[in-house]
Amino acid sequence: MTDIMEKEKINEILEKTEEEQFEIAKRTVLEGGTILKVKDNRTFKILFSERQKKFVTWFIANILERPISDIKDVITIKNNELTPLNSFDKGKTVDFLVELKDEFIIIEMNNNNSGINYTRNLYYVFHTLINKVMIGEDYKEISAYLINLNWFDDNYLIKNKLKPITTIKYPYPILGMEYEKSIVTVKNVNLSFYDKKVYNGIKMKGFLWKLMTIDNLEEIKDIKKNLPELANYCDELIYISQDKEHIMFVWDERMEKKFEKIPLEEAKKFGREEGREEGREEGRQEGREEAQKEIISNMLKKNLSIEQMAEYLDMNIQEVKEIIDEIKNND
Repeated sequence: MTDIMEKEKINEILEKTEEEQFEIAKRTVLEGGTILKVKDNRTFKILFSERQKKFVTWFIANILERPISDIKDVITIKNNELTPLNSFDKGKTVDFLVELKDEFIIIEMNNNNSGINYTRNLYYVFHTLINKVMIGEDYKEISAYLINLNWFDDNYLIKNKLKPITTIKYPYPILGMEYEKSIVTVKNVNLSFYDKKVYNGIKMKGFLWKLMTIDNLEEIKDIKKNLPELANYCDELIYISQDKEHIMFVWDERMEKKFEKIPLEEAKKFGREEGREEGREEGRQEGREEAQKEIISNMLKKNLSIEQMAEYLDMNIQEVKEIIDEIKNND
């Protein structure tokens, strides 16, 4: 299907009723399953969060291949906004950042195979290392891990002969000296491989990564039953997989990306002048703002904190406060 045909299809969907749109969104986002795969940014940030610390501890312990008891008392889930190195350094955020005693782990979700993603993620790691050295930590005592969770299409995987997992280690850059630890360890995990594997219980090979790709409710229930550390994770995943606001938010993001693919020159051939396109963008923006107000209003009724709202909606705290003030002024 060409880009312009894709856009025609999207416009047809946008003309349908709200309920019809939701049914289409649910089928699209769930990809034929009954549970969301951990694929989009918002789902990832809900599940990898402070309130899911027990799951995060289990996940990090498995990545580092250490007992949970060695991790649980030293793990800290950090603010994902990196500290600027100087006054000229613009703010940067990572998908997820965890610190242990002398180690930190950055986890990034990558939904396209652009080489810039890999370079950017490496930059985040070395940015954080430099920051720690600047505040007086001995870099010989620090170890960093970058976990790239990649959702690459099959053609790209085959063309580049990619393996399910590739590990790259960067040694300490001191001539004549050897250390057991690497300064940076990068693990590239191609989740599309695990998406094709059949779930065969929590002891199956590669279960840690298969967990990110499961789209079946019964399988999630089986994990919850047999792995207590993941009970809250499973409950949260089941909830957001049925939550209308979350489904529509994820679907809207996907639709935006499809719209962005259409060149303006091609669109003009089909009578979509710039003014009409700008009008649609304004309409989508207004729709997003109204959706955010509705979601925050519901969260207020459930007595969620501003911090929880900001984390759930991937917004900063000040933006959430402004919307809350607007809601209260309109009541």
